[in-house]
Amino acid sequence: MTHLRMSATSCLVAFLACAHPAIKADNVEIQILDLEHQRQQAQLRGDWQTIARLNAPDFTEIAGTGLIRTGAQNAEAMRSGVLKFDKVDYSDQEVRLYGNVAIVTGIGHRSGSFGGSAFEQRFRYTRIYARQEGGWRVVFAQTTRIEAPTP
Repeated sequence: MTHLRMSATSCLVAFLACAHPAIKADNVEIQILDLEHQRQQAQLRGDWQTIARLNAPDFTEIAGTGLIRTGAQNAEAMRSGVLKFDKVDYSDQEVRLYGNVAIVTGIGHRSGSFGGSAFEQRFRYTRIYARQEGGWRVVFAQTTRIEAPTP
């Protein structure tokens, strides 16, 4: 009976040791997707303070046009009203974890105005999160426009 109990206990410990990383990974994926949702909602509300909080101080973005912007520039564009979003949708999001780094890829569709000129964009994007003091923050993002197929 003691041998059976020890075997069962050993199996349970081995199972939990193997299962724990998966549970942890799933939990981190949920956290990252929640941060993506917070970003979407903040963009729609023009909530530049939330965007600034979600981004690391040294955040850099390469836009679909090739323009390089800092987090401070993005937040200021929203704060000043230069950048306004009417629609922000993200789909096909996939999260990959590498220790203290999470990479999110997906498809985005946004419309709004920049400097008074209307825009509508469909793009693929990559956002890189790093676990820092205070939680996960975006350190880098890049978008690539999805062009209409040529006939």
